[in-house]
Amino acid sequence: MPQTALKLYPPPGGELAPEEIYATLELPGGKPYTAINMVSTADGRAAIGGRAGRIGSATDRGNMNRIRAAADAVMSGAGTLRKEGVNFELPDELVRLRRRRGLPGQPLAVILTGSGELPAGRSVFRRSRESVVVMVPETLPEKKEAEISRFATVRRAGGDRFPDLRRALEILHGEFGVRRLLSEGGPSVNHALLRAGLADELFLTLAPKLSGNAAGPGIVSGEELNPEARQNLRLETLYAHGSELYLRYRILK
Repeated sequence: MPQTALKLYPPPGGELAPEEIYATLELPGGKPYTAINMVSTADGRAAIGGRAGRIGSATDRGNMNRIRAAADAVMSGAGTLRKEGVNFELPDELVRLRRRRGLPGQPLAVILTGSGELPAGRSVFRRSRESVVVMVPETLPEKKEAEISRFATVRRAGGDRFPDLRRALEILHGEFGVRRLLSEGGPSVNHALLRAGLADELFLTLAPKLSGNAAGPGIVSGEELNPEARQNLRLETLYAHGSELYLRYRILK
């Protein structure tokens, strides 16, 4: 990878250090304002060998942390947590940046699960119970809720087989004060957010790799969105580092 990155849009463009991409990012507040962050191969796949972590570069991972640092909470489905071993912890320099902004050092971690089957050994569950919220459906057995409550804060968010995302976001805003939410998927969670009209932005890394797996998931996976949910996108910023592209889109509703 070259030592410098490029800002390509909006003009004027120019060179910058890779670590300057999204370094001053601020997300608007909302109830909550919700951004999606995903990585994709050039042929539109969101995983290689079943994992998204094999697609992006070190620069992409740095960008991911800087986007996380701009959020009050970071949300992931339990399936993504199981496959990727997601670690929500920010590095020390971003912890210090958040504290200078008057925020907690780490964003709240939010996990969505329908079954309540969680990999309790993952690093995210080594945090304090108060810093991890697990959203479950109304039908989850009380015994399973009690098991999760040993290592996380549990909230029932309606729904039958999966938490109702609109209700989950209402709880995050009303009870936990979340005004800026970052969703890191997976693709089915992204689909549910878009279908419900809850997503406001999309951060997308387009990696110079090919999957060749026609059956692999895209960044949004589910039934074709109906016309009301099939939002158009407006490009806000575009950066490049080597052959990797970093796009930020506003989702038009």
